[in-house]
Amino acid sequence: MMLRYSCRKMSHLKSNEMVRENVTLSRAEELFLHALQGSMLNEKFELCVDHPGLLHEILHVASIQNVLPMICEAVYTSESVKAYDKIFKAFKNQAITEVASQTIRTAHFLELLHFLSEKDLYPLVVKGLSVRILYPRENLRISVDEDLFIPHEEIQDYHKAMTEYGLECVEKDTDLSVASEMAYCSKETGLYIEVHKSLLSPDSAAY
Repeated sequence: MMLRYSCRKMSHLKSNEMVRENVTLSRAEELFLHALQGSMLNEKFELCVDHPGLLHEILHVASIQNVLPMICEAVYTSESVKAYDKIFKAFKNQAITEVASQTIRTAHFLELLHFLSEKDLYPLVVKGLSVRILYPRENLRISVDEDLFIPHEEIQDYHKAMTEYGLECVEKDTDLSVASEMAYCSKETGLYIEVHKSLLSPDSAAY
């Protein structure tokens, strides 16, 4: 199924904006959301752009939201995208690099989980990988980091295992008994792990 959003439908708008349910979106944001919908439905979206700056803005928004590979996959067959191939190619190359890096980080993360299980440590994976598997093409959804939820009394065991595995503690002087979360990273693969002792931050007034 091909989704289509007509340029004519946009022509009556003032100041290049659209309003939907009291939320004002720019034209680029509106088209970005339609393309994202197409991606989530595993469908191609016929992206209609009438100048290169608009395409650049849409893809830039996708990059900021960590869904650039998904958007590129959804819109690459669009005629207007082909017309501005130079711009699209630059973002497509970025998307390819992001997918390759994500694949490496995911493999490293799965290896870490196996390593932890060998030490009888079984964290709950939240967000990140656990959410990506819900997408039609999970390898196209980029995760900046991975999050683990653990029993607070096991923080010392996890800290020891993480460093033994080769990850570096981001905040080396943090008091493990006090901190609500700890961050670890790999300079080799770029894997970034946040270990949480609470799902809701105790430092937030909202809770």
